[in-house]
Amino acid sequence: MKIALVRMRYVLYGGAENYLTLVANELVTQGHEVHIFSHRWKGDNISFIFHNVPVVKGNAFLRALSFAIGSYLLLKKERLDIIISFDRILYQDIYRAGDGCHREWLEQKKRIESPLKAFLVMINPFHRTMLYLEKKIYQGNGSRMIIANSYKSKEDILRYYQTDGGKINVVYNGVDSIRFSPSNRNLHRYETRKKYNIGIDETVLLFVGSGFERKGLGFLLEGVSLLEKRCKMQDSRYKVLVVGKGDYDYYKKMVRDLGIEKDIIFVGTTDMIEKFYAASDVFILPSIYDPFSNACLEAMASGIPVITTKNNGASEIIENGKNGFVIEDPSDVDEIASKISLLMDQDLRESFGRDARKKAERFTIENAVKKMVEICDYGYLRESPRC
Repeated sequence: MKIALVRMRYVLYGGAENYLTLVANELVTQGHEVHIFSHRWKGDNISFIFHNVPVVKGNAFLRALSFAIGSYLLLKKERLDIIISFDRILYQDIYRAGDGCHREWLEQKKRIESPLKAFLVMINPFHRTMLYLEKKIYQGNGSRMIIANSYKSKEDILRYYQTDGGKINVVYNGVDSIRFSPSNRNLHRYETRKKYNIGIDETVLLFVGSGFERKGLGFLLEGVSLLEKRCKMQDSRYKVLVVGKGDYDYYKKMVRDLGIEKDIIFVGTTDMIEKFYAASDVFILPSIYDPFSNACLEAMASGIPVITTKNNGASEIIENGKNGFVIEDPSDVDEIASKISLLMDQDLRESFGRDARKKAERFTIENAVKKMVEICDYGYLRESPRC
């Protein structure tokens, strides 16, 4: 079969892109002809047929709209059996809702912003475009099938849109349990800590995510600022590693205002994220909204306990108080500080970490891709006409 995979921008970091590559490789292994439709592709796999989708340069609104239209025009020209999109576009058979429900994200965002800022967000052309495309996919005829990566994501879609629940399949994200493993500590822990001037006895708290506001970095920093004052940690030594893509200038200023500059290390993006899990002791992601954070699963596979929120679909696989903690409200910085304080105990976090690894072993990338490919079975889709 000729199968199209669509993603506006492919980079060497990012959970959705990594997942797309694994799905593509599996489809090629099964003998399918895989076509990638993307505006930017950073990869060297010659097994795929690449189609460049032009976009209008400028703000996010123009990029999103032009990609949706451009991909539609290119896809219509090809004689394809299945179109699987990893981005909100106008034309697909299967939509993998890795970005979740944009309307729910805006609702969560509204809770923590002033009424004026919330109003400006709602009239922003980018968000209006996302909501239009989302409604077409979830409620209209923009897709035959939807793959959600958590039950939370499925519930969000059903809450806001008149979607047939039967066409939403839940497939949890998977993790490469070889690449992300506790054994990496022997390989990368010392060298990574040395590079960033972190003592071997210091406790390292790790944040990984692109889109710092949505992932709750501000709440983490506020929580860290409370540690010494409220959690009696004067004798504890710790550092916070911030890895990912976001507004570094804004959060560096926040760190200065909070007086925690000596504790925070901003790393940037990396395609060797496993080194940072190896160097760390606790993973923290106080997400405002996250359909399912791959980083949480990677941390668990690396043998690290996770602190996240119920707004993160990955919380569905965390056993609260056994391999991590799930916080109700991401803005509850006292609770964030309290949970971090508990995991400063080495014996407790090592116990949590062992259990986290066991749990992650149940969510292999092979199983996730297998389920995804099964859903892509053309015979299952043949009965309904292409949108």
